[in-house]
Amino acid sequence: MLENLFYAFSVLAESIHNGNLAENLRQQVFFNRILIPAFLDLTMLHLPHDPLLALGYCLVELSPGDLRNGQWNFAIKTRRLRALRNLKRGMRGFGLLAGNTVIGDIWCVAPPNQQTPVRHPDLEMLGIKCAMQEMYSTDMFIAPAYRGKKLSVPFHRAFERQLQQEGWKRDYVGYYADNLPAVRMHRALGCIELPRRRVVRVFRVVKSWQET
Repeated sequence: MLENLFYAFSVLAESIHNGNLAENLRQQVFFNRILIPAFLDLTMLHLPHDPLLALGYCLVELSPGDLRNGQWNFAIKTRRLRALRNLKRGMRGFGLLAGNTVIGDIWCVAPPNQQTPVRHPDLEMLGIKCAMQEMYSTDMFIAPAYRGKKLSVPFHRAFERQLQQEGWKRDYVGYYADNLPAVRMHRALGCIELPRRRVVRVFRVVKSWQET
């Protein structure tokens, strides 16, 4: 409880400091937004080399021990707090590294030793049920100072390559139709879009239904 309150206040303080409080609030409260569920076929991915290496960046899996020991710096402090919360909840996270600094991260439900289909609250909102060897990824982030450098696609490709090597065959994703950068990125990745859904959200209360 205290951890969640500390995180919430940290995000609030950061939003006020950066002048984007209204935008962050809009992500938490809306009443008729179009959500696009989609997936990537990892069996069709052919990447013999990590696409980040030629750009001078690398992908690393984040772990609670590394974060607590200060193994990595974070360009955005609240992303470290979010990482600790996500890891505690059983998610896996991968960082985009520039030197010793995490400048981006992406999260997924993809346990290394999968025994049953993965579960996550977002899957109901997306109208998706994962089968064996199917995963769900979410919350991709790149620090504002590194946006516009064409990193999003190679970052996601490096992430896909890592999970493909573990034997995962499909990566489900979801993005909003009014988030044009996300739409462009996922289409550049070759995502196969599924029937769209309408979403109502008031903080943690979320309802969705298939668009007709």
